[in-house]
Amino acid sequence: MIDWRARGLFVSGICMLNKSDDSKRIVVAGGGFGGAYTWHYLHKYLHGEDGVKLDLINQKNYFVFTPLLHEVATGSVAAPIVTEPLRQVLGCCMNDFYLAEVDRVDLRAGEVYTTQGKIDYDYLVLALGSTTNYFQVPGAESYALALKTLADAIDIKNHFIGQFEAASKVKDRQFRRKLLRFVVVGGGPTGVEMAAEMSDFFFNTFGKLYGRELIKEVEVILIEAGKELLPRMPKSFRSQAVGRLRQRGVKIRLNERVKEVKEKSVRLGSGEEIDTATVIWVAGTKPRQITTWPEAETDDQGRLIVNEAMQLKDWSNVYALGDMARFVNHGQEKPAPALAQVATSQAKGVAGNIAAQLKGRPARSFEYQHAGDLLSLGRWMALAEIKGMFFTGKFAWWLWRTVYLMKLLSWRKKFKVAIDWTFDLFVPRDVSQV
Repeated sequence: MIDWRARGLFVSGICMLNKSDDSKRIVVAGGGFGGAYTWHYLHKYLHGEDGVKLDLINQKNYFVFTPLLHEVATGSVAAPIVTEPLRQVLGCCMNDFYLAEVDRVDLRAGEVYTTQGKIDYDYLVLALGSTTNYFQVPGAESYALALKTLADAIDIKNHFIGQFEAASKVKDRQFRRKLLRFVVVGGGPTGVEMAAEMSDFFFNTFGKLYGRELIKEVEVILIEAGKELLPRMPKSFRSQAVGRLRQRGVKIRLNERVKEVKEKSVRLGSGEEIDTATVIWVAGTKPRQITTWPEAETDDQGRLIVNEAMQLKDWSNVYALGDMARFVNHGQEKPAPALAQVATSQAKGVAGNIAAQLKGRPARSFEYQHAGDLLSLGRWMALAEIKGMFFTGKFAWWLWRTVYLMKLLSWRKKFKVAIDWTFDLFVPRDVSQV
């Protein structure tokens, strides 16, 4: 009788592989850009190899395309567009998926402890990403709305709709203005993109539904602690972003630090208090931290320090990448930024190194090369810089969406999103609560 599993053949459309006791087990912790792309490249490099097993651990059973969360929050795209089920995308011959949270790692024993139990590994990839950084500002975590997960984006959209519905029934003008005053904290790419989309959502989409008199009361305020928006982006981006936001009615407050977030207001460092029922906190992130034994070396921000091959010090079989790793290119001083393009680039390098080690070759140094910058400023408007070439307007917006479209994991999803995006160009934003 033929043992189909031992022969690694397709049976009933499912790819099977012999999983012997002496197989090498590669465990990837995290299903974001770093983790999902590492798994993708590992599968590409090792597909068909005998005696290799790939495991993925993630808190959710789906991958989230986080650069588009601000569009989910403002009704421009539907939530299913930015997600892909991991079992469908990654399901193949060598892998298993664990819906679990990583608790700690025993580096000496080669064990990962999760909420689903202990998982042994021969090679481990830590790509757990980051969480919202509230910088210990009183009340921020309790009263501000974050934009880090799909649930966050849905909550924000529901909140926006709820505020407009409530304001439409309020006669007191001062209270109505408080309901319709929206504060975004953080002038980085996420804050700028969010403020631009909010402007479109409120002044255009809601403007046709709630009437001019109500929309006159709407305020969108973007607060940045530094002297400029988008400090890490090209200078031309900064000036054009400011001009575009102001043109769309966004009030920009620079050199202002938020000292406290209250249930119905925000207190600034100057002592000024802004009455508002809505604070969107996108001021920064911090690496997701786990316990390791022996304790792995970290920097002052809690990021795992890795060498030029993305490996932990003293542990050549353990890699870390993305937001939770501090990686510095050879000859440079500043670490690579916490960007999706950094994580996906590192993922390819990590997967290549593990594949090489399995074949008895040494890991190679990785070098991150910045591909460019993309910034959305609302429908039909974006800024793009690709290898020194700058684009603005509709072409940049089309380029921004095209690049992001190609970053989706599966062709099935790319095709579906392309159709949905094309259709969405001719219909209003969605204003239904979920």
